[in-house]
Amino acid sequence: MTAEKRDTDGNIQAARKALDLAIHRLCNPQPKTADNGRICWVDSWYVQLEESVPGEKQHGTGISRSEPPLWTDAVDLLTVIKSQVTAWEPHWPLQLPSLWPWAYDDEYPTILRLRILNQRRWRPQDTRTVDGYAATIVGWVKQISDLLNPAPHWHLPNPCPACNTRWVYRMSAGERVRQPALRIGEHGCQCGQCGQVWAPSYFTHLARVLGYSEIEGVLE
Repeated sequence: MTAEKRDTDGNIQAARKALDLAIHRLCNPQPKTADNGRICWVDSWYVQLEESVPGEKQHGTGISRSEPPLWTDAVDLLTVIKSQVTAWEPHWPLQLPSLWPWAYDDEYPTILRLRILNQRRWRPQDTRTVDGYAATIVGWVKQISDLLNPAPHWHLPNPCPACNTRWVYRMSAGERVRQPALRIGEHGCQCGQCGQVWAPSYFTHLARVLGYSEIEGVLE
């Protein structure tokens, strides 16, 4: 009979600090620089994501398409976050009276679960687990930011010069959505199939290969 493998001890204090900062970034109001240069406070990334669901979101894709009444990309991300946080911290709601008076101060159960998770007594051998929680939450903040503040981009209808792929597919709300393979963004033009990237310095050459005299809005 083999002994159960245990994680080795790690720097649990550093891991707890990383988790606390990650939860703070996701769940607490965030500073934002206004147009006049002053710092103002806006809703947390999680609250912004929750409140974005009922409305419609217009994307600068260059493709005309109707928008559903619910923003499905936001719904998908919320579902992932809620499901994962519930798996991490299933012990909510807490029975009253609670040791933590703030346990019912927020209308979003996911935020309360994360705050309760942050109060756990972690052991040094839990370091890898806590680091994983923190990294996942930081990744959610990045996804929410990209979703709510997308960088402008355009699609080209041409097939990729490298792999000859014209269309790629992504999943949205459980359905396969077709979009052109070539996408132009702030870092260049990239093929969604083979991953080939043409930096902005190569746009003139790319335009000639694709048969354009210039790519409007991209080349000067």
